[in-house]
Amino acid sequence: MKHKLLIISLLLSVFASVQLSAQEYQWFETAYEFEDIKLPQNKLNDLAGNDNAMTIPAPIGNFTFYGTEYTTFRIAVDGAVTFDNSGSINGENTELPNVSCQKLLIAPYWNELTNEETYNNVYYNKNSERTIIQWDSLQISDLDGHITMQLVVKPAENSIQFNYRTITAENIEDTYFATVGIQNIDGTEGIQLAYNNNFIDGFTLESERSYKIMIPPAYPPEMSPASGTFTVATDITITSNPPDAIIYYTTDGSEPTTNSTLYENPVTISENTELKAIAVKDDYVSTSTTEFYEIVTIGTAINSGDISGSWTVANSPYFILGDVTIPSGQCLDIEAGIEVLFSGKHKFIVEGCINANGTSDEHIIFEPGYAANWWYGIEFNTLDGSNSVSEFNFCEFRNAWAESETSPDYNGAVFYVESWDNLTISNSIFENNKADNNGGAIYANNSDIEVSNNSFENNFAGNSGGAIHASNSAINISENNFTQNEAIAYGGALYFANLNSAIIQNNIIINNLITGSYSSGGGIYATGTNAEITNNEIAYNQAHYEGGG
Repeated sequence: MKHKLLIISLLLSVFASVQLSAQEYQWFETAYEFEDIKLPQNKLNDLAGNDNAMTIPAPIGNFTFYGTEYTTFRIAVDGAVTFDNSGSINGENTELPNVSCQKLLIAPYWNELTNEETYNNVYYNKNSERTIIQWDSLQISDLDGHITMQLVVKPAENSIQFNYRTITAENIEDTYFATVGIQNIDGTEGIQLAYNNNFIDGFTLESERSYKIMIPPAYPPEMSPASGTFTVATDITITSNPPDAIIYYTTDGSEPTTNSTLYENPVTISENTELKAIAVKDDYVSTSTTEFYEIVTIGTAINSGDISGSWTVANSPYFILGDVTIPSGQCLDIEAGIEVLFSGKHKFIVEGCINANGTSDEHIIFEPGYAANWWYGIEFNTLDGSNSVSEFNFCEFRNAWAESETSPDYNGAVFYVESWDNLTISNSIFENNKADNNGGAIYANNSDIEVSNNSFENNFAGNSGGAIHASNSAINISENNFTQNEAIAYGGALYFANLNSAIIQNNIIINNLITGSYSSGGGIYATGTNAEITNNEIAYNQAHYEGGG
């Protein structure tokens, strides 16, 4: 929205410069408060109308903002203030941070606000503890809506507070098209709570809400070691910043308070534990830190290195504590009913062969353990093609992530298959896996694979093939169910390029999605491929550009 901004130009004064990291600023919701300063003596009369450019000083005390101390700032009618006296705030409200808009900005509600006399006015009041700017019943843009709000700055704690008394409109969502946040002297760092209907988690534009931005006296504590899987009881050290902050913690997953256990010595973890801690200084309570600790007292711990032989259900679960490799010429057999749990972002590399054969009643599970969120999938990668048959039957694969900015690690969340001729995957479940590039569940190139009777749901690819991405390969994809998979560019469920042969038959491909602006193939995308696509149910898939099916 275009802004005709009325600005009170302040006598900008710089007293001193101190080194404070912009990263230290934090925001949080606080108890609603509103000290009404709507009195005749507080009214900024020079801000009436919508074309007035007069300026008057507005002192605030000694206030430090992004490492520099100021004594005055400038007030704009349109819901923002700045410590910069080098020009006016003009143009559309923008995202923050932004090098192209006004610098040293504090914006409780940057939008076009009309300050005619009939809509009341802007008020200013300062005492030794705080400065308040109050925008009172200003009209929002050309809407039949009004806002009454405050900016409160407190020099003693260098805090910024936004108080929203009333936000009204016939359609309240129309009032969301504003910018809320702060930014530094060159527009390279800032905090954005809202921009044009996009709110940061935990923030909302509603009446009777207050939010504070400040450099807190204490930061969330740090724990060492961090989340992980351990084979013996482990001592956890908790430290605070600054070191003299007081730490309180809980071990049952509940949020700690000042009534929780006081931290004095390392916390011994001897069972699966969700450890939470806060730091307290000068009556300020930090947000909590959470770490998850898994203690392996049953099952088998598998350290990084070479593996082969047989895994038995009697020794399950198997905890993968690092990257593991099945060497060329060797094989690993996994019995039905086994859980394979990854303690972190570890990879399962196959150079020999693997046979994971569950049953309809006893599946084999591949997923993160208690202390982890993701694992890095199973990689088949050989250049000479001399590989043995590998198969996965009645398995479950969840929360695998191909996380990287470069090839090959950003392809194939569960299976990355390169130059491999003998892989069968059947009767298995693929859920909630994601690849930063191609193949939200499976990526295959220059390979021969068979995928049958599987379920693929809620898998994601940052480029193509929300469930499967196959190129330069021979594939047989039959009797599978693909639903609610997503990619950005091509193939919400399936992407095929330059396949040597392709049989795609008797699959259900419904409710898959491509989200990119020029995306194609909501269900299937194929290029340079002579595929036999028969007896499939393909429906309710979506693409933004072309090829919804």
